[in-house]
Amino acid sequence: MIGSMLKWACVSLIGISVAAAATTEPTTRPGQADATTQPATRPVAFDVYGGYFVSNQFEPNAPLSIVVARDRAAFDAVFGAGYVMGDRSHRLANNVFDNNIVLAVIRRGVFWNYSMTGATESGGVLTLSYSAKSDPPGTATFSSSLIVSVPRGDYSAVRFEENGKVISTQALK
Repeated sequence: MIGSMLKWACVSLIGISVAAAATTEPTTRPGQADATTQPATRPVAFDVYGGYFVSNQFEPNAPLSIVVARDRAAFDAVFGAGYVMGDRSHRLANNVFDNNIVLAVIRRGVFWNYSMTGATESGGVLTLSYSAKSDPPGTATFSSSLIVSVPRGDYSAVRFEENGKVISTQALK
C-alpha cells in the first residue's frame, strides 16, 4: 500500500510539473528582444576641425550653442574660416557634406579647450563624447567651438556628452 501511494505521489508531482511548464509562457518569443537587452553600441568614425570663427550673428547672447549642419550653407551661416600667418588648421574638405554631417558645440565667455573622446551609435542615437575645460576668466570673451564630422547615418538623434554628462540631445529627423 505504501509503495502504491509513493508511486501515485510521484506521478502526481510529475503531472503537476508538466502542467505548470506547459502553461508558463516564455518571457521572450523567437525574434523578440528581451526587455533587459540594450541595443548594441558601435563606434562611429569622426574627424575634428579647427581654424573657424563663430559668426557674431549666430546666437550672440547664448552661453552654449549646438549646431547640426547637413550642408555647406548651414555650416557657413554659423562659421567662417579664420586665416592667420603660419596657420595649419584642419578645415572641412569641399565635399565633406556628400557623406557626412557636421556637429558643433560652441561655448561663449572664457576660452574653452575641447578634446574628443569618441563617437558611438546605439539604437539610432549618435553620442558625441568629449572633454571640455575652461581657462581662468580674464577680460576678453571668446566663442570656443568643437567642430566634428561624422558619416551620415540613420540617426534619430544626436546626444552631446561633455565630461561624462549629457548637455544636449537634438532630434535629427
